Amino acid sequence: MRGVTADHSCPCHSGVPYAQCCQPYHDGLPAPTALALMRSRYSAYAKHNIDYIMNTTHPRTRDPSSRQSAKAWAVQSQWLGLTVLATHAGATDDTEGIVEFVARFASGGQVKEHHERSSFCRHENRWHYLQAEPAEKASPLRQALKPGRNTTCPCGSGKKYKRCHGAQKRSQAPSRIHFGATQPRGLTSKAKLSAQISPKVPMHR
Repeated sequence: MRGVTADHSCPCHSGVPYAQCCQPYHDGLPAPTALALMRSRYSAYAKHNIDYIMNTTHPRTRDPSSRQSAKAWAVQSQWLGLTVLATHAGATDDTEGIVEFVARFASGGQVKEHHERSSFCRHENRWHYLQAEPAEKASPLRQALKPGRNTTCPCGSGKKYKRCHGAQKRSQAPSRIHFGATQPRGLTSKAKLSAQISPKVPMHR
């Protein structure tokens, strides 16, 4: 995954080329929304870009000692997909936001799910990851509403939803898994991989 080029689909599985999705944020452009930052941080894990992970963590919660563990997780995993479950605030005119998501990855011969609710806030006019909480213990969020096909994508790209993250819905529909259960669904023995929920370690460290 690390060698993906700008012409290939973005590692965040948006269905949009990397150059038009997360690459501009990796190259220094501020992510316009909390959701855009979350997706770009997932892509950074897939591309082993640990500098981006550290730099987009709020100074108040940034722990330099976590760099090695974040790098090990990124390098030792095959990143399989990202599903956004819900969002709260985090728009271009907000100062705080929450994103709940499930990341799928393979590690050690197992397919795993990482279910997290991440809090984000603005610091020096840029969105930063602040902290995570166990999703199963948090108060319910309103499910993210699907924008109309011709409305602006909520990720802040300025593109129409149908040509940005709306493409993810169409391209991944056959293989999507229903998340939130105590065990992952949709995996078969043919994959020859046992599935389990990932350890409760924040993805956005």
